[in-house]
Amino acid sequence: MKDIVFYTYCKNSHDNVLINTLPCSEMDRLNKYLVTGNDNDLKCINSKYKIIDIEGYFIYVVAKNKGRFPVSRNSLDLYLELLIEVLSNIDEAVDKIKNDTRRILHNVVSLNSFNNQEFDSIFSPEEMVGLSHKKTITFMEDEVKKKPKSVAKSILKINKNSSEINYELDIFKYILNPNYVLRKSNQNIHRVTKRILDTFFLDFLDKGVVVELNTENDEKIECELNFDCLRYAIYNIFHNSLKYSKKDSSIAVDIYKELDSICIEFNMISLKIKDNEVDRIFYDGYCGDYSKINGSNGDGVGLYMSSLMLKKINGNITLERKEEYFFNNNTYQRNIFKIKVDLE
Repeated sequence: MKDIVFYTYCKNSHDNVLINTLPCSEMDRLNKYLVTGNDNDLKCINSKYKIIDIEGYFIYVVAKNKGRFPVSRNSLDLYLELLIEVLSNIDEAVDKIKNDTRRILHNVVSLNSFNNQEFDSIFSPEEMVGLSHKKTITFMEDEVKKKPKSVAKSILKINKNSSEINYELDIFKYILNPNYVLRKSNQNIHRVTKRILDTFFLDFLDKGVVVELNTENDEKIECELNFDCLRYAIYNIFHNSLKYSKKDSSIAVDIYKELDSICIEFNMISLKIKDNEVDRIFYDGYCGDYSKINGSNGDGVGLYMSSLMLKKINGNITLERKEEYFFNNNTYQRNIFKIKVDLE
């Protein structure tokens, strides 16, 4: 088909033009045909064309002969087959981006709403209506003095939600642009993990869960990598630990080196994960059966996205299960989630 040139016009069911390589003369012919519906408007010497409506697409292809031999119908059909396959892949990619966008937008809006609720729980909006800027500050000062403990708790919750919004937005730029150059920096792994853990302090305290963070031999472990991806994974494991861990239990978080890798291990008693779910919990949208029974299941994307982001920095996340426990009609087991990042 080296002597044949293909020109393509394609739009979807929403009239969005996906592909248009038509020269002006061919575009004029197509526009005339779309008005008249007369096939003669598309005919041209040394070319063949085909119009199809398939699976929500309007496709117009023109094959022009640049050599001595006429264009065969087979070559045109073969080109269309390849084109339809490409369009299918484009649609899948677009759908994935749309779903990721919807999920992140939903999360960000929800977290922002929680922050607004925390603010409103301290400073009643009704009482602040109509106050001057100066009186508003005086009113807020008085409210803080009346309930300092409640204010402190709300500030911690707002800080946690704001951090999660930042993580979501950081990761979104990598989703939108898979070829985005990952920014690297040198940081202390213990310090990074501790900062994320601190945002969950109040929640773990309310649940009676004690989290112990240890670095092997109290060694200062630093490395050069993209910490946006690592922070996102650490945050999601702490988030899952909070949701699924047993009340009044403890979680050990151990940081250590393993040959040319750094490891962060989360050892906890949490809801049981079945044999056939060990790999599935890292799939997009999958939730474990025991979390569904318990009514604590989420949307099943946290571990999936964490796994995806860790791959970008030569890392992975695995699960090891040990002994089982039974408390208050719930089945638990010792679950050990391990983040491992290979250093370049």
